[in-house]
Amino acid sequence: MLNSYIFKPKELPEIYRSQIDNIIRNVVESKTDKYWENYKRFNLDEQTAISVSCDGDEVKVISSIYHREFFGKDVYRLWNRFLYSKNFRETGGSKKRKGIHINHSMLNQQIDFVEKLNPKFYFISRQRTNTRWLKYYFNNFNKDYNKNLVVSDQQYWVCDGCKENCLQTIIYPRHLKITLKHL
Repeated sequence: MLNSYIFKPKELPEIYRSQIDNIIRNVVESKTDKYWENYKRFNLDEQTAISVSCDGDEVKVISSIYHREFFGKDVYRLWNRFLYSKNFRETGGSKKRKGIHINHSMLNQQIDFVEKLNPKFYFISRQRTNTRWLKYYFNNFNKDYNKNLVVSDQQYWVCDGCKENCLQTIIYPRHLKITLKHL
């Protein structure tokens, strides 16, 4: 079973920081991840918070909470720069390990963390347009954690680059008004 933790960048233990750096270095050097170039400029200290899921003291999954001016004031992206360690594998089914969703507890911690910041809006974004699997996944998350995340029917701009990279499907709390621009 993985244990998930969340830290502000300055509070991130050095043991985790160095392991995260190694995971990111491996992605950049191997160039096998479609979006490997996104990680060349990834800076832990520029994140609002860093999440790690560990097996013992070994980091297996990382992601962050991120804010950028483009989002607007008090708007945060969750599950930013989501990565698995190269030696980590799911077992027991899609996105599960020993029958437990490996990412749910991390996401729940990120939601709890960002809600304490009194956000205007927060979201997760994915570049996929087929949302059937996303809806299934987040409906299960909602049931497990009593949350109200929904998958958008349209795509929204999450950065100011090209359409291929920046126009994405978002997952957000039903009760919050979407502050991002759509196509």
